[in-house]
Amino acid sequence: MTRSAMAAAALVLVLAPTLPGSAYVRATAQNSPLPAFWAASCEIVTIYTNGFTTMTTDEVAKLIAAAAHAWSPELVTCPGSAEPDAGSGHPSFEIITQLSAGGRVPAVGPDGNNVLIFQTNNWDYYADAIALTHRSTDPSGRIFDADIEVNATSLDFRMGEPGSELRTGGRRPGSD
Repeated sequence: MTRSAMAAAALVLVLAPTLPGSAYVRATAQNSPLPAFWAASCEIVTIYTNGFTTMTTDEVAKLIAAAAHAWSPELVTCPGSAEPDAGSGHPSFEIITQLSAGGRVPAVGPDGNNVLIFQTNNWDYYADAIALTHRSTDPSGRIFDADIEVNATSLDFRMGEPGSELRTGGRRPGSD
């Protein structure tokens, strides 16, 4: 291909109209091609602060509840049918958060209890990961457990009001 032909092809690509992008990959059940789904549209998640003291428990509860509310029917609107989700409808999901009353922090695993645990001692995943969700499904695709681990070992979390510039403070000094 000549230099002028390559330049013309590049110009066509640059000037070509762009189409809106959209991507969605539906999660599947473990060991199955069936789509993963929640059987109910509302689930309880218990929060274990696990010695996390950078924020008060009230701030943690407020922050997690606000994040969970992002999936509520009032905020999620998608084009599609009026039928429940099925991949094209209104994929809203209500998450009810509750703080643990103390006691032993449970292990992450498929026990049917959805938990959010601030990991304050060890983080065995990618160092820059803020959090990791472990999802468990049965062969039909029904999600029966989702546990979230939050990396509180080296990230400095801070509370900010919606619209404020400060969301998180990055790494703690000396944690590099």
